[in-house]
Amino acid sequence: WDMDPKELEKLLADAAAKAAEQTAKAVLEAQTKAAEDAKRKEAEEEMLQAKIKAAVNAVAPTAPVIQTVDTGAERLLADVEKRLEDQANEHKSAIENLQAAIKEKAKELEQLQNKSGEIEALQKSRMQFTEPKHDDVSYEDKEKAVLISKIMRKQMHETKFGKQLLEKAAASFGAYGGTTGSARLPDQRWEEEVSTNIQNEMRRQLVVTPTIRSIAMAQPVMKIPVNPEAGEATWVIGAGASERLVYNTSASSGDAVVHQLKEVTLTAYKLATKEYIAFEEDEDVLLPILPLVRDAMARRMAKSVDKAMLLGAAGAADPIKGLATYDPALGTSGDPTAPLVTISLAGNADSTGAVTSKKFTVAKAMEARRNLGAWGLNPSELIMFVSTQAYYELMEDSNFLTVDKAGPAATLFTGQVGSVGNTPVLVSSMFPAATAGNPAAVIFNPMNFMAGTHRGMRVDSDDEVINQRSVLVASMRIGLTQLSTVDGQGVVAVRYIA
Repeated sequence: WDMDPKELEKLLADAAAKAAEQTAKAVLEAQTKAAEDAKRKEAEEEMLQAKIKAAVNAVAPTAPVIQTVDTGAERLLADVEKRLEDQANEHKSAIENLQAAIKEKAKELEQLQNKSGEIEALQKSRMQFTEPKHDDVSYEDKEKAVLISKIMRKQMHETKFGKQLLEKAAASFGAYGGTTGSARLPDQRWEEEVSTNIQNEMRRQLVVTPTIRSIAMAQPVMKIPVNPEAGEATWVIGAGASERLVYNTSASSGDAVVHQLKEVTLTAYKLATKEYIAFEEDEDVLLPILPLVRDAMARRMAKSVDKAMLLGAAGAADPIKGLATYDPALGTSGDPTAPLVTISLAGNADSTGAVTSKKFTVAKAMEARRNLGAWGLNPSELIMFVSTQAYYELMEDSNFLTVDKAGPAATLFTGQVGSVGNTPVLVSSMFPAATAGNPAAVIFNPMNFMAGTHRGMRVDSDDEVINQRSVLVASMRIGLTQLSTVDGQGVVAVRYIA
């Protein structure tokens, strides 16, 4: 039963042909032997008759001729013929039984051939096909079916591609029913899987955001309680004879300190992007461009999230306050516009009087780390982001430990290119041009910042009848906040000055 239908049919045909050949051969051999035996018996009979006739003639030549009949030879010949006929009937019956078995399986073989034709048609289609499993549909096909149904504002089974895919799924692992868990309809589960995968694709392109601690938010605005440092404990010391007596008084427990519990507000702001698809575009045209649309939306979302986390100005059109914006930017002169660590665009004069442009170096990175105060004591807890220009300037510094020197095992973050004093250095393309006031590098301690996600990536669609087009919208809610300023900001930016 596990054999291929064509192999089974060939096996039965070969068996029938072989049986017929053996039967014909046996009948021919038996007939030949019977003919030889009959011919030999006939010759013996003629010789015996001739001898008897000669003897009779010798005794009485005038007597009538006596005719004799050997009934034993005739019985032997009849018995041989009967056995050959019985054997031929047995072989004929075996052949008829084989033919009946083939006819009984003919319908089943036809069904198997039809199924084989369907499988071959699926293999030639645009959908991938493998051995049946729990969910024998590729993610690429699921994504196309979900996005097409959203763009065309139809149920998945109402689109041509979606219908083919659902039929393939049903052929692989049966029908569905229910509304929860694995029993849900495939289009319901596939839609969630596609939304999650698009969000994961966006996350894979992020450089800044993954380095910040993140929590899930039940509401768009969330209050986070914090307990910053509140004073110090008291040394309990007696004097002279009262050395022991002080331990038996209320002073032995030290001074009372009231906790300075505070609340930090974390707000998740909405980020969205959209794509337009004209009504004239049919389903076959949409199939090859859907991956491009998906990649474009994920890439735009990733760029906007990373830029906001790094450089967000907390403005009306840019609501998230980024890491560089948390830098207090106070110089030694008290000028609030003067940054702590700078790179001069005009350049400085060296000992010979020649003017050289100052660049971002390992020394500048160490100077910036020094300005972190208590947050910068442990270099392995820090993360440094640099612009592409600052990265190439670091490459010219012999003190910069690049990845080839630190080893591939030392890189833990997306975009990491090396380390400075055991602090990982990551390159981000979100930095602005090297002009006065713009940052070239940002060093921060992730322990002092918290990112929150209220809602992950989701994809929605609607029709704009007046413009004769469909709109595909991807959106999410995310935010960033600083936890404490007791020990400083926990972040410092190296900025360009004129």
